[in-house]
Amino acid sequence: MTRWIAVIGATLIFTVVALGNAEAARYSRKKCIPPADRAQSSWVCSASEICCYDYVLRQGTCPRDRCF
Repeated sequence: MTRWIAVIGATLIFTVVALGNAEAARYSRKKCIPPADRAQSSWVCSASEICCYDYVLRQGTCPRDRCF
């Protein structure tokens, strides 16, 4: 009986971990929003890029390394 409980528990843990990794890999884009005190706008960046907001032009950009 103890072996069955261990096998079922291990199977459930393996299933949860496998589904969690598949769900995380599915996201290839992210939605970016400006700071709260700025205009109501949003833009979409790739998962490998960072979200930057340009205060002068009042628009968002998606550079790969750093914000200017």
